[in-house]
Amino acid sequence: GLFLAFQQLKARLEAEGLFDPALKRSLPRFPKRIAVATSPTGAAIRDIITVARRRWPAVDIVIIPTLVQGDGAPASIVSSIEQANALAEAGGDDGVDVLIVGRGGGSAEELWAFNDETVARAIRSSRIPVVSAVGHETDFTIADFAADVRAATPSAAAELVVPDIVVYLRQVEVARARLARSVRRLIDQRRQRVDELRRWLVQKTQMKLRASRERVQRVAGVLSALDPQAVLGRGYAICRGPDGAILKDSQSVRTGDAVSVRLGRGAIGCEVREVVHG
Repeated sequence: GLFLAFQQLKARLEAEGLFDPALKRSLPRFPKRIAVATSPTGAAIRDIITVARRRWPAVDIVIIPTLVQGDGAPASIVSSIEQANALAEAGGDDGVDVLIVGRGGGSAEELWAFNDETVARAIRSSRIPVVSAVGHETDFTIADFAADVRAATPSAAAELVVPDIVVYLRQVEVARARLARSVRRLIDQRRQRVDELRRWLVQKTQMKLRASRERVQRVAGVLSALDPQAVLGRGYAICRGPDGAILKDSQSVRTGDAVSVRLGRGAIGCEVREVVHG
């Protein structure tokens, strides 16, 4: 009966590659808007809304009313998947990021719409990730194998699709604390570097000042040695002839000339009494 038909369809679609793990798409980490294709009056939609709003109060949920059992259910599910994709393509405020397709639990006959081949192909053809959420926990449907992610129950689907704000805020706080530590460590490193540069600058400035002071002292020493007054202070004298010119040669004067002699302290006037030519 139904089990044999299920096994045959599963084998055929699996051989075709419809369930290939490589085809599975990841769910968005922070969906802004999720679509739910299910009965608008069943327990499944209430569970999904309750769990989703508790986990992430700002999440927007679009309910696509869908028949989930009976002869018209497969076509209704396929139509709902197409509607969700149309919303995704529209984008903007009407766009959706992910689709949950499912229902609450039931008998094999009641769940049979989710074992329909057209439903499996519609799930696989979806341009947005699809989560199957048929409340039968231990048993799988063809829709579960075709979907990008299988949830055991509608509540579990909401937990998979919608992030937990408590966990997220905790992660944000951990990241903030880590960033604060990194900033403090960076500031400490920069402060240490500034202190090192300041000490280096002070050291270099002191070295340059000492070198400059030593050069000034050397130049002062040279200038002092060249200062005529300093030479006179060591016992030398400057002799000027009658015309006031410094005498460098005894031939510049004659006996009887008046000359002046500049000493280290004061000067004296002299008369040449003898000229000796060197």
